[in-house]
Amino acid sequence: STVSAAMNVHLFKTLGYDQARDFTPVTTLAMAAFVLLVNPEVVPVTSVAELTEYIRTRPDRIVYGGGTPARVASALYFSLAGLSREKLTFIPYTGGPDAMRELMGGRIHFSFFDSTTAMQQARGGKLRALAITGAKRTSAAPDIPTMAEAGLPNYDLVGWYAIFLPAKAPKDIAPKLAELCNASMASEKGIEFLRTLAMDPHPSSPGNFAQFLDSETAKWGRLIKDAGIEPQ
Repeated sequence: STVSAAMNVHLFKTLGYDQARDFTPVTTLAMAAFVLLVNPEVVPVTSVAELTEYIRTRPDRIVYGGGTPARVASALYFSLAGLSREKLTFIPYTGGPDAMRELMGGRIHFSFFDSTTAMQQARGGKLRALAITGAKRTSAAPDIPTMAEAGLPNYDLVGWYAIFLPAKAPKDIAPKLAELCNASMASEKGIEFLRTLAMDPHPSSPGNFAQFLDSETAKWGRLIKDAGIEPQ
């Protein structure tokens, strides 16, 4: 499962399942920040501060887009940077590949993408990574600053991958499975595998993951509401 476990309850009026009732949290596996990308041929900026000024001076000409995480990440950026999104044009896309194609084609000015997709494109040289959205830099790209380091204190938004079991699974299985998963992700091969995906290990336990999930669900709920996204 992914961070969608924390988002979906706020995005859909009817889910068809109950997160708390139907699943047993086991552990988080990996953390993946989102990455703010621009096409430097279209938007000639090299920092978040420069992008902020670029947007501020031409709001009626700015087009951005993406899925729900990108829309939420953008709204948080605007809020902390003191930018109004009233004149900006947002184009919703069903997935990251569509938004990436539009960014590379110069039809949108910027967007936030999951770290795996973003770093693959940034390393190719056509797109420029300005910052990552987590509280800490990623070991996969230690030269890229966080949004907080780029001048937006308290910006902290990440995606994550985790494991759940069915609600009726034997109670002793979850902690054992969590230990195995944590050991695997912390191994040399596990860390190297995550680094190729621009992710970092995020070990936990069933109890800690349950608390984290509650916190993330509340956090994403606030941000989704602030971004003006209505449940469908």
